[in-house]
Amino acid sequence: MSFPSSGKYKLYRNPIAEVARFFETKHPGHYKIYNLCSERDYDHSMFKDRVYRLKTDDHNVPKLRELLEFCNDVREWLNSDSENVVAMHCKGGKGRTGTAICTWLLACEKFRVAKESLEYFGKRRTDLTVGKTFQGVETPSQSRFVGYMEKIIYDLNWIVPEDIPRKISQIIIEGIKSVGNGNGSDLRFQIITDGKVTLERAVNDKLGQMEDVNDELDKITITLEEKSPVIAGETKIIFFSSNKNVPVGYDKCAFYFWFHTGFVQDDSFLLTRNELDNPHKKKTWKTFRFNFSVELKFSQ
Repeated sequence: MSFPSSGKYKLYRNPIAEVARFFETKHPGHYKIYNLCSERDYDHSMFKDRVYRLKTDDHNVPKLRELLEFCNDVREWLNSDSENVVAMHCKGGKGRTGTAICTWLLACEKFRVAKESLEYFGKRRTDLTVGKTFQGVETPSQSRFVGYMEKIIYDLNWIVPEDIPRKISQIIIEGIKSVGNGNGSDLRFQIITDGKVTLERAVNDKLGQMEDVNDELDKITITLEEKSPVIAGETKIIFFSSNKNVPVGYDKCAFYFWFHTGFVQDDSFLLTRNELDNPHKKKTWKTFRFNFSVELKFSQ
């Protein structure tokens, strides 16, 4: 469901009093609410204090260990009484909620493949009688983390892989000509790990010189060298553009992506356009063309 709201928000989202009345009428004493929002909360007494929070930023991902704890809590609640039910929400009840629900569908063995879980959620949530727009999980990083959870549950015996330390030596962006200034000079980026910005710099900040732009191959290589921080675990890389022609999407940026270092198998990690958050949207494809991709190179 969407966020149980009050004030002006209840005009277009679920009024919290009506949500509470529904559960108290239909499932008295047998419901538990899961709030996936980091940015919004409410009076838990409205739901008899049966509220579990998994704080996740909008259009972003929770930590994998938190998803495991969430699954264990859901299982404990549902197994404690056959009449118990759960309800989950973020703001709109789509991305973060879908990430959690798809993970639970894997955990309870409804599905064993992340893709099937994601497709099932999308089909159940999309009402074709009111529109054709897909209403499932669409942010690539969220889908990626559901894929991680598939491996954790079925291949790693419910164990999150170690937060293997990695050092990024290069970031290679292909398909740069159609993005902003066409050479990366309008871009700056942040590397965020463990919730902290470990590096922030402009793309052309290498001793005041432009990075290595290859016009023929339509790509730019950003070399980090000694400046590169050591990252481990859940890591986010986010790019901003000063060029007004570059569309601003989720997180008020040009593009970003999440990954976990424990799932990086080689010394490089490549993400194509459809695997990057914001460029995955068709409305941005005039800027982010078919060959747009980001590759990370790691050093020892």
